[in-house]
Amino acid sequence: MEDGESHPAKRQKAAGDKQPQLPPMAAIFLQNAVVSVQEDWLCDNSDFFKVCLRGGWKETVTKTVFLEQVDGHVFLLLVEVTEVMLNTPGANARQNYEKVSDRVIALLPDSHRLTTFARLVRLADFLLMDNLHYFLRRV
Repeated sequence: MEDGESHPAKRQKAAGDKQPQLPPMAAIFLQNAVVSVQEDWLCDNSDFFKVCLRGGWKETVTKTVFLEQVDGHVFLLLVEVTEVMLNTPGANARQNYEKVSDRVIALLPDSHRLTTFARLVRLADFLLMDNLHYFLRRV
């Protein structure tokens, strides 16, 4: 290289070359799946995950939580139900639970609906998702 030529490894990034910041994710190891969920979402919706991921435990550093007794389908359904509960337009789950519960019931599989619902309620209770557990008990 000639004097005055810049070395590619020493090239400066232009001010506008910033990569968008992705939210921190946590890996949840389940009975039959591994899912990646936004850490902030987990902590905002579950005291269990808040303690695991922000309480100074091993999970705080590794950003992994092992729930090997939990079925992956039920966990993903729990995430979806929580999103429905939070994002139904004009429906506060505590005040207008009929509107939200109809949407939640529609998410349950046709076969074994009651069993899946019972697992969902138990998982919400186990994960200390108080708002979701309160709502599901009333559905």
